[in-house]
Amino acid sequence: MTLQNTHKKLNIKRFILGSISFILFFGYIYNFQIVGFPFSTIKILALLGFIFISIQTFYKRKHTFNSYLLVLIAGMLIPAFCGGISLIINSEKDLSLLREIFNLPYYLIAFYCIKFYKNRTKENITFNDIALMFIVTGFIQSVISLIGFLNPDFGNLLVGIQEFGDEYLRARAEHSILYKRLIGLGTRYWAGGIIFSIDLVLITQLMTDKSNYNRVYYKYLPLFYFIIFIVGMMMSRTTIIGLLFSLMYSLKYSYKLIIRIFKYTLPYIFILSLFFYYLVYSYEDRFQKIFTFGFELFINLFSSGEFQSTSTNSMLKMYKFPELDNYKTWLIGDALFNNPTSSGYYKDTDIGYCRSIYYFGLIGLFSLLFTQFCVLLKLSKRLNKKYRFFVFIIGMMFLTFNLKGFSLCYFYIIPFLFIDKANSLANCDDRSLKYA
Repeated sequence: MTLQNTHKKLNIKRFILGSISFILFFGYIYNFQIVGFPFSTIKILALLGFIFISIQTFYKRKHTFNSYLLVLIAGMLIPAFCGGISLIINSEKDLSLLREIFNLPYYLIAFYCIKFYKNRTKENITFNDIALMFIVTGFIQSVISLIGFLNPDFGNLLVGIQEFGDEYLRARAEHSILYKRLIGLGTRYWAGGIIFSIDLVLITQLMTDKSNYNRVYYKYLPLFYFIIFIVGMMMSRTTIIGLLFSLMYSLKYSYKLIIRIFKYTLPYIFILSLFFYYLVYSYEDRFQKIFTFGFELFINLFSSGEFQSTSTNSMLKMYKFPELDNYKTWLIGDALFNNPTSSGYYKDTDIGYCRSIYYFGLIGLFSLLFTQFCVLLKLSKRLNKKYRFFVFIIGMMFLTFNLKGFSLCYFYIIPFLFIDKANSLANCDDRSLKYA
């Protein structure tokens, strides 16, 4: 009896410690702010991280940051320098893109808070740790978003407690969650599609890794995949990029592995089909609108044979570049990211590459791409060799994201740079989640 009680207490302790890890990570990756509270979750974590860094540096005389973090800092300063030059020459004051870049230290120090917590609880951070925190928080976010749609009262509460910055964005979110698309806690629209896409690729990575076959979480990965994909599409159709790259990822492996994954997947396809049939039956009008929005590409493919949507058609019209003889804009940009006199993006384009060129020209764009490539290269060298294809896929995925909107990979790969050295060296054996 004593041994059973000890084992039970140990399991409870592990559950509590693990839950805290997921809560901290949720605040990191989804970064939301509650109405009436002065700080967002990322700033709270950054403040705690700064305190922990100060304690470790000044009291224990222990250096915290390593060389790979210097690459991140360079990745911030070089594009920022190009943006500064463009601002000076063009005599503009639009700091929008620079603010985006200078958010990097917040995320860097914020994740140190999570690393500090994990180290204090005697846990190393492994690749599987980071992957599971991405996946489980993505699943939780999906459930929250879906409940917000099914229960209008909860949906209104979900929107009402969040700080959106202005009344227009709040009104847009309120309309979306009731009539058009899903809204989550700290994520919506474009940003949600990026995170869910990363989740899908990470699930594929874990499912194709033979060392995970006997892990207790392995059999739940297909369920996580389908829920995150379906909900992700109804929040942001950008999630389809994650689907395409995760399929590309799986094709790298043998047909036997694909058959194994398919075997685990079939039961969840059946269960989820019944569940969504219930949604169609119970919420026919509202669910039809939100389902049509999310899966318009597939609906058009099966009905007319054309893999397109209103979003993809309008996206093609967004490719707006400077005049060929406008050498100054091509070279250093106009130092404008948003419209100076009205709402919306400069030149009314939300294409990432176009917005970068208009802000700080080809010089700035190439510096931004190059520094992100350097960060990914550093990460690739730091991780076990079997994860290098994952890094390649992430890099290609972010290049693709910018064909639609503006996105930076820094914030999403910072967690992987904090993997403990013993678990990250290229020639070491994989060490899975300690308590899996």
